[in-house]
Amino acid sequence: MVTQLKESGVPIHQLDSLKRNIHLYSDLKTFIELLVYLRKTKPDILHVNSSKAGGLGALAGRMAGVNNIIFTAHGWAFNENRPKWQKVLIKLLSWVTILLSHTTIAVSDVIYKQILGWYFTKNKTVTIRLGVNNPGFLTRNDSRDFLTEMNPSLKKVSNDTLWLGTIGELHHIKGHRYVFEAIAGSEMLREKVIFIIMGNGELREDYKKRIKELHIEANIFLMGHIQNAAKYLQALDVFILPSLSEAGAYVAHEAGMAKLPVIASNVGGIPCVIKDGETGYLVPSKDPVALRNKIQKVINNMETSKQQGVALHNYVKKNCTKEQMVQQTMQLYSDVKPSSS
Repeated sequence: MVTQLKESGVPIHQLDSLKRNIHLYSDLKTFIELLVYLRKTKPDILHVNSSKAGGLGALAGRMAGVNNIIFTAHGWAFNENRPKWQKVLIKLLSWVTILLSHTTIAVSDVIYKQILGWYFTKNKTVTIRLGVNNPGFLTRNDSRDFLTEMNPSLKKVSNDTLWLGTIGELHHIKGHRYVFEAIAGSEMLREKVIFIIMGNGELREDYKKRIKELHIEANIFLMGHIQNAAKYLQALDVFILPSLSEAGAYVAHEAGMAKLPVIASNVGGIPCVIKDGETGYLVPSKDPVALRNKIQKVINNMETSKQQGVALHNYVKKNCTKEQMVQQTMQLYSDVKPSSS
């Protein structure tokens, strides 16, 4: 994003102290830096994203007197597999962030409904669905040539092998390991499919170890980070989204733009896009057996699955365009008078 902003001539100010995980010292340093910056620049609008940055930013924005603070809720961390006390604390902090913000954007109806009963939040929350454009897909052959150049081991894959794949960080919440187990548990899948992950993350070494334990080294390809990975989706035959939690399922939208058959977990905002049996297939999260059965079903009914991919494409083009998302967001930006200071 920094690179894209610079190329577009948009000035940026990066807070290097902001980290993903909670750390009292760096979080306090970030808050102070942000407060000083906001008081100096006096922005008309402060748009914050993610749980921690949202909370810190909304509080700093209020203290700096920003007239319009918008918080985008891409997902609620209390949906993740955490101890009960953490979920309660995260819910409390999420509620406070919404109160501190002037408007909260939920990226799916599911995200919106989860906070609908919270005190003082109903009139401060709107749903603006994620919007995507065609990322400039490369052809199937060009996409496969690019991925093969990145990982020469793909040259060993036979021509009749089906390419399953996904885009996502190597993080437990993305559920990749359940695809590993699904493939490992079926001799037919081990012979007929490969699974490509475009993305990097903290679990890379753990995944390598698990892949070796399951004896599926010939089936799983960890591609690492790929800039604008969606461009290469045409390389795939089937897109799989096995997440344990997913707010807006942006990559499912991209898979729809590529007209790919999709198998996804029935969690979060995914069912808002993937209608089981219509625009793809849904499976319970953390269920490798159900995932295996659906993969086999897709393989045995590729024509039907391709039709679902077309149906998903049509749904995304009608309901989830970037133009719609930008227009609705810009309306929120214009709903406040510029700062007089």
